[in-house]
Amino acid sequence: MAFWRRGGQGTKGQHDEVVMLGREVVAAAYPSELEIFDDVAAELRRGRALATRPLRAPVGMGVDLSAVSPALLAVLSFLAAATVTGAVEWTVATIGDTGRRRLAALMTRQSPAVALDADEESAVYAEVVAAAERHGLDRGRAETMGAAVIGALRLRGGRE
Repeated sequence: MAFWRRGGQGTKGQHDEVVMLGREVVAAAYPSELEIFDDVAAELRRGRALATRPLRAPVGMGVDLSAVSPALLAVLSFLAAATVTGAVEWTVATIGDTGRRRLAALMTRQSPAVALDADEESAVYAEVVAAAERHGLDRGRAETMGAAVIGALRLRGGRE
């Protein structure tokens, strides 16, 4: 699975999966942002650091500063990297290797994708909310994002 690359290099793998999952979340929870989502994703793909610092909407794109798309993509990129590498403590300690594999399968649409159990969903939700707050969203918006991400993962796992 490829990681985000600088300089607009073409990638398959993680970037594309993060964008596809992000688009599913935006369509379900933030439909008014669908028009700008692809522009934000393309701009961020051109080399912005995603998981290491809070993102601001790219200048000159006509993106409302209250848009959640930049934070959503940063949070999903962080989650994907943590899931694939196991580099974040919560991933291994809270959901374990089996849960991490299930989450990776859901995020990358590997077949067969098995839904997360309730404890795993709770841990992923908490991490998404915390990461969204680190990226500048208030608690309410971060919780909305967490619920939307869990909803998208449930759909990918065949649950609603």
